Amino acid sequence: MRVHEHVVDLAASLDLGLSDVASAWSKAERTLAIGRLEFRVHWVRPGEALLLAADLRPGDHWIDLTMCLRLRAELPAGLIAPTNSVRELLETVVSSFGRPIGPMGGDLRLIYTGPWRGPPSFAARLGEQHLVHLAVKGGQCRLACCLSITCYLEWYSRWPRVMSPVRYFLAQRQILEDVFGADWFRTGDPKRRNHPAFKRWITCQAGVSRGGILPRYGFEDLPELASTLLDGYLLVQATVGESKDLRLGDLANYGDSAAQAHVRATLKKKSQFWSTLLELSYAAWCRSQGLEVSASSDDGFPDLKIEADSASLPIYADCKRIERASKLSRVEKVVKKASKQVRAVPGSHHGLVVIDVSDRVLVPARCVTPYEENLTILQPAEVAEVCDFVRQEFRPGKRVRLSAALICWRNYLVSEGDRSAGIPGVTILSQRCELVVHPAAAFPVEQELLHKLRFALYFSFNTARHE
Repeated sequence: MRVHEHVVDLAASLDLGLSDVASAWSKAERTLAIGRLEFRVHWVRPGEALLLAADLRPGDHWIDLTMCLRLRAELPAGLIAPTNSVRELLETVVSSFGRPIGPMGGDLRLIYTGPWRGPPSFAARLGEQHLVHLAVKGGQCRLACCLSITCYLEWYSRWPRVMSPVRYFLAQRQILEDVFGADWFRTGDPKRRNHPAFKRWITCQAGVSRGGILPRYGFEDLPELASTLLDGYLLVQATVGESKDLRLGDLANYGDSAAQAHVRATLKKKSQFWSTLLELSYAAWCRSQGLEVSASSDDGFPDLKIEADSASLPIYADCKRIERASKLSRVEKVVKKASKQVRAVPGSHHGLVVIDVSDRVLVPARCVTPYEENLTILQPAEVAEVCDFVRQEFRPGKRVRLSAALICWRNYLVSEGDRSAGIPGVTILSQRCELVVHPAAAFPVEQELLHKLRFALYFSFNTARHE
């Protein structure tokens, strides 16, 4: 196998050695051959795959490897899974990181097929690195695509670096203490022991003191641990902290002094903790998408003001979590309150309500093999029920002053692995969302901005039993 120099550099930036790449090529579960061009996909672990491309030369025993991408189950344009064909997976990758391509003077498309004459033309942005793949013969193109490596690496760089379990728990504990104050956890007030943040702090404390091992944790506890770790990472992003070291930034980066005081106060109230955490998490997500976010401390206004350079109007968003015991009528109240708050803001603007229904979704507790549970189910029944209810609220005559509603939830997969074979267990958390757009909104949101508002990401960590 010959590996192009740009592929060597790309693999190194993805923490992959050439042996990893060669192994993935030989172990690939699915292939797609188009003339001399061949794509292969190897799922290295649940929720993570390598996509490879190579030029196969007739009569030559060598393979010219031209591309290696490390992919996660959640891509900007959608989900991928081991059940996808290479073509389906490639379409999602190109939709996420591609640039339109076509023959010189012809139509440009993300994936081009059709008549082909002359050199390729593509709509890459100034200064971008890109990879072009062509399968052309006899004036016909069977496949042409152009991937922006700059765009891809920007997406890949958002994931936190690997840390030792002890350092990870230590960093997570420090995040909680920075937000609440160390004394809040150490004074021993019995009323606080049922607070979700206190329980998370106890878990982190145990992880630090026991060298990263949580002996009393069962597989049924791992989804909550995954949420604890991911929420800590999102808090760092919300405050513009150091993501690679998990160091919280200054709350002044989130809002003014009144907004900071409001966040600290509501986080300490058990009844408001989850909704405030959702607000911070969603602010972090928007910032990761290049949007400007500022928080409000006024109870009569929405939680967040979101602005984009490409949009003429700001978005005012209110964030609420729906508890499992709540009736569907609670959704109606949340939508109406958000609408009232958006209407109270003077001027022209978009309105968004973000509703977290994670507590209502029944999550898989455990599976023996990695793919027993299907993380690609886009809309569980509990979520579909809420979405349908929101659509009813968006009917003509309801006078709802919202442009869209974002229904979000978390799914989990917990695999034991195989200790005898040296395969670790893995816990995967998938943050999902469903966007319900108001069909007759006073101020519709542009499609490009709607894409950035979708709160969808992926988080995983390995686990092992300690007897």
